[in-house]
Amino acid sequence: MEIKHNDIEISETDPFANCKLGRRSYAKVLTSIVDSFTDGFVLAINNEWGTGKTTFVKMWEQSLKNSGHKTLYFNAWENDFESNPLVAIMSELKSLNPNKNDETYKSLLKKGSLITKSILPLVAKAIASKYIDSDILLDGIEKITESAADILEEEIDEYAAKKKGLIEFRSELKKYVENNNNSQPLIFIVDELDRCNPKYSVEVLEQIKHFFNVPGIVFVLSIDKKQLGNAVRGFYGSDLINADEYLRRFIDLEYILPSPSENLFSEYLYNYFKFDAFFGATQRMSHYETSSDKDSFLIMASHLFRKNNINLRQQEKLFSYSRVVLNTFNPDQYVFPAVYLILIYIRFFAFDLYKSIRERNISLQELTIRVEELFPDEMDRLDSNFYTTTQARLVLFYFNFYKERYRNSQLISFRGTEREEVLVKSNTNNENLSNTIISLYNTRTSDMKLDYLLDRIDLVKELVKI
Repeated sequence: MEIKHNDIEISETDPFANCKLGRRSYAKVLTSIVDSFTDGFVLAINNEWGTGKTTFVKMWEQSLKNSGHKTLYFNAWENDFESNPLVAIMSELKSLNPNKNDETYKSLLKKGSLITKSILPLVAKAIASKYIDSDILLDGIEKITESAADILEEEIDEYAAKKKGLIEFRSELKKYVENNNNSQPLIFIVDELDRCNPKYSVEVLEQIKHFFNVPGIVFVLSIDKKQLGNAVRGFYGSDLINADEYLRRFIDLEYILPSPSENLFSEYLYNYFKFDAFFGATQRMSHYETSSDKDSFLIMASHLFRKNNINLRQQEKLFSYSRVVLNTFNPDQYVFPAVYLILIYIRFFAFDLYKSIRERNISLQELTIRVEELFPDEMDRLDSNFYTTTQARLVLFYFNFYKERYRNSQLISFRGTEREEVLVKSNTNNENLSNTIISLYNTRTSDMKLDYLLDRIDLVKELVKI
């Protein structure tokens, strides 16, 4: 049994063979774009963290290689220990041609050294020395003025040299790319830029724009634009910076990977973490009450993820944890998969609510409404019955747990032996909820207490080897 989701294996011959999100077609679209505009531009693949961008760009990169493109993959986050991004980017470019005697690359290095030469800011040094070195004071105002003029002249000469060097560098870069790109655009993928420290993130952007913006190179930035915008604001030390407008200077085209089907990914994770080893066991499938556990689990997973916009990485973590917890049950025990998964979801994404449930500090009525908020807004009759049953079972189990502390609490009021009224109300389907609670009140699991599930979710119970 797996406890974590490992990176997908990317086949060299068929890069998207193991893709479970149906993204092969998006790679074809992007390839057609880069092939149509060969003058060079910057493409941003903009999706939130945890949506599978890195896996996608690695699959796409292999697909590009298979179609004859030259590609480079640069993980900016793994390289932000290097103070000058130019060094790391030039190192990637060198891999295009392993020939150590490549004269074009040597020339490119020489031109690059001119535009990145670190020159001590002499003016700043002189001004600082004025206040800390008594020898400067003895030289008099006249000499300081003369020195400042000399420094200014050096600065002007240095600026002119850098400006000329930049033109020459880009010319050499264009030549180097043409010599090594098979008459197709070079695709330079920059990943994880939004995870770097702000200074490094901004310097990478600036150098791509000013140094590497030449015909024949298509830069692909795999980013979470919102987080990269935060890095920009952090670098400039102001929340007033219009990060979107700033990033627009660097990004020519923005692409958003469409969200995959929740059903598709949930089914994949269910199989990956081998849930059927438990839910599909013969002794469970032979009993009516547990034979539909798989369906209940997957229906609840898909709808929770869709309604609450849970990203792929978070879905993986939730499935992984759910599978570990499942091993605290014996094969012949009830799991109540929909209730079980809702509680794990609440523990992951609404811990204050989970803590209130655990400590029995939330009323039956408030719990009823809070759980209802997790359900889809629009449901057909079958879905509505499924969620109402789940909600009713959760409320009933909580009531049995709750009344241990609050002995006078009631879920249903009675007149004599006749049930009169269910004391919790639904905001969406009150009659159906009341009828379902009353119906469950007569089943064999009506006395089940919620800590039966909570103890397992909190890993208080030992794991069972299945």
